[in-house]
Amino acid sequence: MQPTQQNEKILGIEVLRFLCACSILVWHYWHFSFGNDLAVKSEQPFHVLFYLFYTKGSYAVQIFWMISGYIFFWKYRNAIADRSVGFKKFCILRISRLYPLHVATLLLVLVMQYLFFAKNGKFFIYQDNGVKSFILHIFMANFWVPNATYSFNAPIWSVSLEIIVYFIFFFCTRYLGQRMWQILPIFGAALLLLLVSGYGNIFWCMLFFYAGGLVNHVQEFMQSIPKQQRKAILWNAFLLIVEIGCCLKILHADRAFRVMLFGAVAIYVFVEYVKIPSNFEKFVEMLGNLTYSSYLIHFPVQLGIALVYSHMGRTIPFESHIFFLAFFAIVFVMSRITFVKIEVVAMKKIRKAFLG
Repeated sequence: MQPTQQNEKILGIEVLRFLCACSILVWHYWHFSFGNDLAVKSEQPFHVLFYLFYTKGSYAVQIFWMISGYIFFWKYRNAIADRSVGFKKFCILRISRLYPLHVATLLLVLVMQYLFFAKNGKFFIYQDNGVKSFILHIFMANFWVPNATYSFNAPIWSVSLEIIVYFIFFFCTRYLGQRMWQILPIFGAALLLLLVSGYGNIFWCMLFFYAGGLVNHVQEFMQSIPKQQRKAILWNAFLLIVEIGCCLKILHADRAFRVMLFGAVAIYVFVEYVKIPSNFEKFVEMLGNLTYSSYLIHFPVQLGIALVYSHMGRTIPFESHIFFLAFFAIVFVMSRITFVKIEVVAMKKIRKAFLG
């Protein structure tokens, strides 16, 4: 039994995705201080309200990876396993969704960074903006190389890693299977590779992605259990997760493992228990559609604002609550525009050209 969906969307997940996108925007707000790390200082606007986002907001990336894993297992695992979705179709579906906006924002950042450099003698925040980095960005491979650095529209780094995991997911699902007992060894292999490699980013991404896939399997299994039994199982599972989290804390394990536990609970809760009134379904779906565009557009917006203030010879008023709200408003307005005018249009044209 699959989760309730609206237009092929799990609306609870869309709410969680939007919250993660907001978390990233708050986390990166420190860019306006031109590299001075003020994430834990009370001068930041709405610091008390968004304290968790200011201090732990970067972990939203890992939650994004888990959400991707959940959605891919929900949407593609059966289709790939029974071969109704082949490798070509899978690639076109992913490329058409991710690549157009990536290229558009990459070129925009390229132009604006060099305008900023001409005015200030250095780039804005990310300094590695040479030819090699640009070529890697063109192929969305900027974090495939050893000792990768943040460059150009740097937030794309997490998507760069996801591209590799997409391929792993496709071939493992096609040739190894998609049932829970078949993906548990893959999850274990990701954990082993992570520990052996010294916590390499690609293995973190793979681990979180497959953790999201396991949540999908668990959620599907739980729906087959009578409601009264389900409550008892969920309560005991929650207590077990809390205990595991405490053990990880005592053992000083990497905080990301605790984030994984939190993400698993959050995804399950948002899928099962967050019910959207019918009058708000389209609005929530719209917010979910803005997550990728806001993720890629927020740094170009920051760079554009920095250019304007640099041209005027004024300091960015990053401590202003009004400026904070204006920044969020600009990001989401621009995200909506880019989603409608770039993402949707390009996606339809690419899919029509290659898939018919």
